Amino acid sequence: MRAERAQIAVVGAGPAGIAAAVAARSCGAQVLLLDDNPDVGGQVWRRVQSGAAGGWRERVKQSGAEIRSGVTVFDAARIGGRVLLRCESAAGARVIDAERVVLATGARELFLPFPGWTLPGVFGVGGLQALVKNGLDVRGKRIVVGGSGPLLLAVAAYLSERGAKIELIAEQAEKSRMLGFAGAMVRQPGKIWQGAKLRASIIDVEYRFGAWIAEARGDDRVRQAVMNDGRVIEVDAIACGYGLVGNTQLAQVVGADVVHQASAKGKDSRDGKSQKRTDLSTGVSYGRVVVDDVMRTSVEGVLCAGEPLGIGGVETSLVEGTMAGYTAASRDDLARGLIPRRRRERAFAEALERAFALREDVLCLARPETIVCRCEDVTMARIAACDHWRGAKLLTRCGMGPCQGRVCGAAVEAMMGWAVRDVRPPVFPVSMNALAATGGATEAE
Repeated sequence: MRAERAQIAVVGAGPAGIAAAVAARSCGAQVLLLDDNPDVGGQVWRRVQSGAAGGWRERVKQSGAEIRSGVTVFDAARIGGRVLLRCESAAGARVIDAERVVLATGARELFLPFPGWTLPGVFGVGGLQALVKNGLDVRGKRIVVGGSGPLLLAVAAYLSERGAKIELIAEQAEKSRMLGFAGAMVRQPGKIWQGAKLRASIIDVEYRFGAWIAEARGDDRVRQAVMNDGRVIEVDAIACGYGLVGNTQLAQVVGADVVHQASAKGKDSRDGKSQKRTDLSTGVSYGRVVVDDVMRTSVEGVLCAGEPLGIGGVETSLVEGTMAGYTAASRDDLARGLIPRRRRERAFAEALERAFALREDVLCLARPETIVCRCEDVTMARIAACDHWRGAKLLTRCGMGPCQGRVCGAAVEAMMGWAVRDVRPPVFPVSMNALAATGGATEAE
């Protein structure tokens, strides 16, 4: 198989990827934008055609960038001074040979296992929203939305607008933490207005701080949500998520530096050492791709923007994507002009992280018999008997199922304090045909 050449390849067509493609094209560069969804926008702008989302969608489509949807990039390597991307789509497998690559791979939800979380009817917060956007009917359904972060309010408002009956919004963070967050919000009036509008739209829904779902009960599906104070709520569905975790796997595979800060007692774990968590601190943090001031990673020709650098929201992703696009097009001067704006957005993101830091109680919800790795049916007791992530993989197969640790890996990282470092291609499930067809091209180049 011959590799297809590209000047700049952008992986991911969410806000960061869209902004990168638009910026690079504005400098005259040839851009190939790849995404595994059927349309641009990523998860956050899925099926959103109005407002900022609609504007950016139109900009990228009119930019002259070549957009390829339904393409899964499952491996990346720097070989011979260029970056090779191994991809699969309905049209078959191919290798993209690029001068420079921008990784804008977004984020996924963080799920913390609790008794009953594997029952049908228990969804991730973002997952349920995506299903409803794709046609799932929730009219009249009784739903408890729980976990942590601003996404709870946004999804509750969205579900309510589509006819769901939101029984409760349960935020694990204490209300007192919001006072410290208020200062950062004052400097972001647009975000204050957005949050106020969402809250006003569901003003009749109870919104409790210091509350979380301790257990889901049911037979063939979820029937009840048991709260931490013992309150039992009859439900048709539960939407639960504890924030987001950046998708750093492709960056790790290509060799980019990633900092981990989730070891026991909150110590930095870049040295790869980890141990059982004996002091469950609330400052849980996850792997973040390391970049310089203009979004270059430690691998020449590879840039990164958005959530893999740390969860920052749409505005942060847009400014970082724009910077990465300029840098990829050799216009570092334009990228540097956006550094002050990026700092402001990242300061807000850091305040957000502190405000919604996970408490010890929600990190300890799983009982010994609770399944943590759903792909391989691995319980908490089996994982707790191990000393580190690699040992858990070897002894229990945790993280070795179809999701490749994207669900259980982040959960274990939070609960046990182990840095999940060993990422190997393919980072997504692919066919044997794709591996065979692209393997030879990668080696030949």
